[in-house]
Amino acid sequence: MRSMEVNCITLSGHLPHHALITHIGHSQRKWRMGIAQAIRCMDLDLERYYVVDTSLRQWVYLDVVREPGQPPHLRARTERGEWADHLLSLPRCGRDCGAPVRQPRLCCRCPFR
Repeated sequence: MRSMEVNCITLSGHLPHHALITHIGHSQRKWRMGIAQAIRCMDLDLERYYVVDTSLRQWVYLDVVREPGQPPHLRARTERGEWADHLLSLPRCGRDCGAPVRQPRLCCRCPFR
């Protein structure tokens, strides 16, 4: 399974909330993907995603949050299993992030495999 760093997000609204994150990406590596596609890749054990906690100098992996009546979304989880807001603290993905924002295609292969 490949691990990929996430350093930017795209939100569907102005208020920061994990359920409003529509895309994750990496501005220097020039990639961006929809949350549905990222969750699919994680569910198929093809890829893992992480953010870097600069204060602790460690990776904090993203996990899928599934709550009844809500669409699944991603959130950072510490080594102790606690949910964290690392993903919301990332800057917004800009045009320089690479791939254009578009509707995610759900398929059996991740585009970055």
